[in-house]
Amino acid sequence: MTVIMKTHLLVYLVFGNYICFAKDCPDMWTVDGNSCYLFGHQKLSFFSAESYCNQHKAYLVHINDATEDSFIREHLRDMKGLSWWIGLTDDDIENTWKLYGTNEIADFTNWAPGQPNDYGSNEDCAVFEMTPGYGEKWNDAPCSTLLLPICERPFDVSGSSIIG
Repeated sequence: MTVIMKTHLLVYLVFGNYICFAKDCPDMWTVDGNSCYLFGHQKLSFFSAESYCNQHKAYLVHINDATEDSFIREHLRDMKGLSWWIGLTDDDIENTWKLYGTNEIADFTNWAPGQPNDYGSNEDCAVFEMTPGYGEKWNDAPCSTLLLPICERPFDVSGSSIIG
């Protein structure tokens, strides 16, 4: 095997998996782990934001662990918006936070101190707050508030051509 062929094989083995995953995300989406993320540019209510995500074959982001939370936080630091919808609500049962569109109670949360507080008995939807004073953590807000959506869609790696 020539040196050039060995180099190409090494590059493919090292970077091929990432390249394969990245190409499975549509343009303007960001890849991390096994999901693609779209950070919207239009303020919408929570339910309109979910509909917007559904139109893109996605859903409002389900933040499942500290790693995903950290990825979202780091990405939002470079964005213009301060408050972003995430797919979490206690609309059915107060203070029982479920991943929207499922019946799953959230295993992971990262609420700002004193949150969620259901201020005015009207805050049933979760927000990733980049607003100063919230420590880049989550807040609850009225679902009718107009905020930016974060959409997530997993991609299928089963069709990958990676060998080994």
